[in-house]
Amino acid sequence: MINRDVLADYFSEKRGGGNVCVIGYGAEGAECADCLRGIGIDAVVGVRPGPSWERASIAGFEVYFISDAVAMSDLVLITHPPDIFEAIFPRFIRPYLKEGQELLFTDAGCLELMGRGDFACPEGTGIKCIE
Repeated sequence: MINRDVLADYFSEKRGGGNVCVIGYGAEGAECADCLRGIGIDAVVGVRPGPSWERASIAGFEVYFISDAVAMSDLVLITHPPDIFEAIFPRFIRPYLKEGQELLFTDAGCLELMGRGDFACPEGTGIKCIE
């Protein structure tokens, strides 16, 4: 599980850094979104339609389809484990990334996937794991 203090410290430094989206709203995504709200950052949640969408909406977050959330954000926080990230990245994340965005992970396994050629991001995309 993400360390709330590490997440809060990182995003407090980036407060002027633009729009933030949290991709995924399972236990990890809900924790991250709640933490960000707690430090005054209005993150949107990006998920596929279904129970996670409903839970995030009930919790008071603006919810968008993954690709829309990525396209509107400067900081993209991925809370999925590697197997789900691997399935959604090519279709719902990579095509919507743009130069200057920052892609953040809560699972180092996702960061390892980024080293593969088929996971290339636009030049100027920052990539980091926050644990």
